[in-house]
Amino acid sequence: MSGSGSDTYIFWKNNNTPFGADQEAYVTLSQLDGNSPEHSLLLKSQSNDSYGNGVIEVLYDANNGLVQVWTYALSNGWVQHGADIPVTFANGDQFGARQSQRRRRSLQKRLPDRPRNVSSWQYYADGGYIGLWFVNATDALLDDFGGGNVTSAPSPTPAASATPTHTATPHTPTATASPTPTLPSTPTATKTPTQTPSATVTPSSTASPTFTPTPTFTPTPTAPPPSLTEASFLYDGDGHRVAQTINGVTTYFVGNYYIIPVAGRIDRFSGHEVLWSLS
Repeated sequence: MSGSGSDTYIFWKNNNTPFGADQEAYVTLSQLDGNSPEHSLLLKSQSNDSYGNGVIEVLYDANNGLVQVWTYALSNGWVQHGADIPVTFANGDQFGARQSQRRRRSLQKRLPDRPRNVSSWQYYADGGYIGLWFVNATDALLDDFGGGNVTSAPSPTPAASATPTHTATPHTPTATASPTPTLPSTPTATKTPTQTPSATVTPSSTASPTFTPTPTFTPTPTAPPPSLTEASFLYDGDGHRVAQTINGVTTYFVGNYYIIPVAGRIDRFSGHEVLWSLS
């Protein structure tokens, strides 16, 4: 066993003989430490006293309730294979892992396998040692640690089955009595009823409705209003009309005191007199 404070790991030395390429490891988790991030199984460790030369680690994180598969090699460090596997262990559960060339990597928790492929790891086809590794797991108790080589079961040999053989059976003909001819029966006349057609109702014609248009009101045209007449009137100081303009036509009323401006004077007619006044 090797340990440094909260980090402890142990290997099965197996008389310094590594297990084969197909191997497994398992342990009963009699008591879990709920604060531990790693209750781990080790497979194919390239050393039986350290994981530093290469190893497969299958860890259970009790803090987060998940299992992860990691590999380590000096060339590229730690690499996780596949996604996290959500799972919750209880006290007394068995935690197991197996690495085989056919299945690559499988996990067990009293359930069907959950494989992870580690074929990219440089030692995946080699043998190695198995072990355990725990971090911050001072309250954990373990039991029944085991593992080692995994021997593939031989392929089942199919059992012999009987194949039926058809045997020909000779056929012996059996005499059959010839039928006795029977006179044909004489048909009996049968009364055939005569069908009498039933009276058919002939529908009477129906007059089609005639549409009579309704007279509509026609408005009476209205004469347009007379055009506008424009008129202006001119009166003298006594109120007499002396001129008018209607629609542009001017009429002068001479003799009714019409005033005509002449050479700066105003001529005014009044009866038969012409009066001059200064302008």
